[in-house]
Amino acid sequence: MPQRAENDLIGRKGGARDDRRTPASSGRLIVFVIVATLISHRFWALQGAERRTQTVQFAKNVAIIAGFLFAFVTGGGRLSLDYWRRRVE
Repeated sequence: MPQRAENDLIGRKGGARDDRRTPASSGRLIVFVIVATLISHRFWALQGAERRTQTVQFAKNVAIIAGFLFAFVTGGGRLSLDYWRRRVE
């Protein structure tokens, strides 16, 4: 494998580990938000307007989880700090 291609594949200094920071962080945040959502927004145990409010908050947290899941699956990409730091090194 040519040297340039090998550097692009495994990165410099930090190796392939640098590319895993965004998915690892977003994976941890997914777990945190799931736990926090299930503890804080128990809409199924409420009635009336309070239930509606908690349902909206629950749905908001599900959307946040979807965003973290997107970052987990796609990685950081060109706009991530991992990418820019890797370019500078």
